[in-house]
Amino acid sequence: MTSKSSTRPRRRRIRVAVLAVLGVGAAVAFALRNTDVVEMPTPPGIEGPYTSLSRAEVLDLLKPCHAAVSKLKDYSATLVKQERVKGELLAEQRVFLKLRHQPFSVYLRFLAPDSKKDTQAIYREEPDGGKMWGTLFGFWVPLDPTKPAPGQKYPVTNIGMKNLAARLIRGVEEARDARQPVRPAIRLYKDQRIDGRACECVTIFTPPGAEKELGRLTYVFIDKQTGLLYRYEGYDWSGNKTDPQQLDERYEYRNVKPDQGFGDKDFDTENEEYEL
Repeated sequence: MTSKSSTRPRRRRIRVAVLAVLGVGAAVAFALRNTDVVEMPTPPGIEGPYTSLSRAEVLDLLKPCHAAVSKLKDYSATLVKQERVKGELLAEQRVFLKLRHQPFSVYLRFLAPDSKKDTQAIYREEPDGGKMWGTLFGFWVPLDPTKPAPGQKYPVTNIGMKNLAARLIRGVEEARDARQPVRPAIRLYKDQRIDGRACECVTIFTPPGAEKELGRLTYVFIDKQTGLLYRYEGYDWSGNKTDPQQLDERYEYRNVKPDQGFGDKDFDTENEEYEL
């Protein structure tokens, strides 16, 4: 028969072993929370060294972008975009864009592809709700602005650099608040040139379960001269080095001309410039 006194050292040893295991587990969990365990690929066309950023630091880059475009009353631009809709990556689209911030108004004329060339659309925010029209067989027809138009991923109310910057900020903040074992990996590549423009490139790898506004892999190009968002690319990516990146959406604002003085006529189907 074993005495109580002989079992006490054994119990103490068991308790010590359990505490040691728990300590190792806690240390591993802490390391995972504070370490980027997934290596991101270098973005295509990006060269040179990078600096790792915290989520607070990348917000310090994105918020001035939002502020810069918010100061504009309006602008015109050529929007180059490509979207994956219902699992299919559609052809690249080029669109001439007029945008006014107050009241929010948009005019679009498609330049490419040929299947959509010269198709036009107008959205105008009004007190009783937004109104949208699109061209079809030589006529202006009403459209629902709360739903994506055919061949588009988002409603027209999502368009514009201001909305895009706000979406990126929300995405970083959501990733920051998510309780995930791996924190977002964020890098800054300085002194890049995209289409002849001097840009900074921010890359963000979002952990699984935190991708809401952002995809798994995000590239953001900021125009160093204007402080505006020049290009955004979102990819779906498993995190395995051998897996290819799958483009989900890409938006690029070229030839931005700020404060053009657009009035109501610029967002009116009766504008003679928009002859069908």
